Amino acid sequence: MLRDPALIEFIDGPHDSDWTRGDHIQVYVRKSDWRVLGGSRIPALDVANAHVRPERFRGHGLFTRWLARAEQEADRRGVIVYLENVGNRRLWDFYLRRGYLPEEGSGDMCAWRPMSPEQERGILDAFLNGCPWRTNPTSMQPEEWDAVRERIRRLDAEAGRVAA
Repeated sequence: MLRDPALIEFIDGPHDSDWTRGDHIQVYVRKSDWRVLGGSRIPALDVANAHVRPERFRGHGLFTRWLARAEQEADRRGVIVYLENVGNRRLWDFYLRRGYLPEEGSGDMCAWRPMSPEQERGILDAFLNGCPWRTNPTSMQPEEWDAVRERIRRLDAEAGRVAA
């Protein structure tokens, strides 16, 4: 699959949030140190807003292709894709059909892309060794780090792996 140069430039760049721009599409994205999902703190690529313009280009797969590339890049970097305050019923239904899960208790139309236990373990393990977006340590408290380690132990136990 092709990689999106504007998205990669954003991810590798110094900004925490920005618009990525392509032919007839703009997507506002954010690098989040973590989202608390399924009891785990997981780094995320937030998708906060998207525009396909002019309108005649809507419904032709521009955003679908962009999202597929964003998902691929997120997987490659060990982060999840998080959808923030969707607000558009048609788009919300598209995300649900695509397998995104509504964020419990958010009160807004927010969702995240589920991952396999293997993916989650890899993300959490990478997170313990430094958030993919940052070179500086995050502001997590010791008990929060312990919770991440405990989640890894549970995932290992479910997979039948012996803790090192």
